[in-house]
Amino acid sequence: MTKIYTIILILLSGLVQAQNYTTGVVTLSNTSGLEMSVKIDIDDDVMLTVTGPTNRWFSVGFNATTMTNGTDVFFSHKVAPLTTPDAYLTGFSAPVIDNTQNWTIVSDNNVGTIRTIVATRALNTGDIRDYVFLAQSGNLNVIWARGSTNTFNANDHGSNHMGSATLNFTQVVTPPAAPTGAAQQSYCEGNTLADLVVTGTAIKWYSSTTSTTQLPSTTPLVNGTIYYATQTVAGLESIERLAVTANLTVIDVTTSVNGNIITANNVNGTYQWVDCNNNFEPLTFATQQSHSVRVSGNYAVEITQNGCTQRSECVNVTLIGINENENQNKINIFPNPANQWVNLQVENSLVGEPYLILNLLGAVVQRGVINQENMQINLSTLTKGLYFIKIGETNRISRKIIKQ
Repeated sequence: MTKIYTIILILLSGLVQAQNYTTGVVTLSNTSGLEMSVKIDIDDDVMLTVTGPTNRWFSVGFNATTMTNGTDVFFSHKVAPLTTPDAYLTGFSAPVIDNTQNWTIVSDNNVGTIRTIVATRALNTGDIRDYVFLAQSGNLNVIWARGSTNTFNANDHGSNHMGSATLNFTQVVTPPAAPTGAAQQSYCEGNTLADLVVTGTAIKWYSSTTSTTQLPSTTPLVNGTIYYATQTVAGLESIERLAVTANLTVIDVTTSVNGNIITANNVNGTYQWVDCNNNFEPLTFATQQSHSVRVSGNYAVEITQNGCTQRSECVNVTLIGINENENQNKINIFPNPANQWVNLQVENSLVGEPYLILNLLGAVVQRGVINQENMQINLSTLTKGLYFIKIGETNRISRKIIKQ
């Protein structure tokens, strides 16, 4: 169990981000041509940025207000490139170069009369002569000095070329990065911002890179529009924003009517005609681009294209000169009751119409299409009992069938 707990602790520790602290740039001396400054940044390690004159030695000591014996010192004692800056004090005398060099020089550049050195090391090097930096807010006293003449030999600097300062570490608050996601995303008309797929915490959407007005997640997507997402982590909202373009499948659902024929103008996709007067119930076998209406009413078509489905406006079709109640007299069923087969005779106008056989619970137990005026229907799969046969796209003709 101890090993398991140890592994868990290691994994959890890897999830904790290091906190960053900085002193900012602190001016140590503003004497013209001899300017000095220091800046310390802390996260997993220490980054020291120190500036001084290009033509003489200079140094910075940590956790001291005077030249105390044992003070850890960063010592620029030769022209660039500096390789051995790690030193310490033994009192009021020149710094002593440490046998163990823990500072790593990142850069050492001269610009005009100003020399800038950037170096890094661990917070705690384990060297008893090195100051242990802490990753926390607080103050740090430093001392500084530079040569009184243009030389890299450490000499008596005098009171005009030395001093002390107090550095204040403050936490660096870094906003999170922008959320991640595909820059181009495809959806159907009717989808909203909530449907866009991005990875992040507490996602917010905006209409531009600079807008401060958050868009509701229920905002309908508009084809070709770019939306911008941020995430908020630990109360901080990302400054950078993820740009996502919404590409919508726009489906043409217009229709044309010619007599009792309704035609979808869209030649792509699949079709399902529905009865607007019956809660948009799909019409049986009505899946072609054109639909022949046999019963007056209101009809629409649902077109599916690229995984998206849209419904047209309802169209009213009124059949003139047809008594729809006469349809009940256009069929003849015999024998009834029947055993295995039942004969169905219909008028020619019903050829091509679908039929359904339903049980007493209203469940469809058999279906088919009337393919000729005289046909037989096989009832062998049905159990004995009472059934209803409904004929027509809107089930407008209904008769009883008894299976013996």
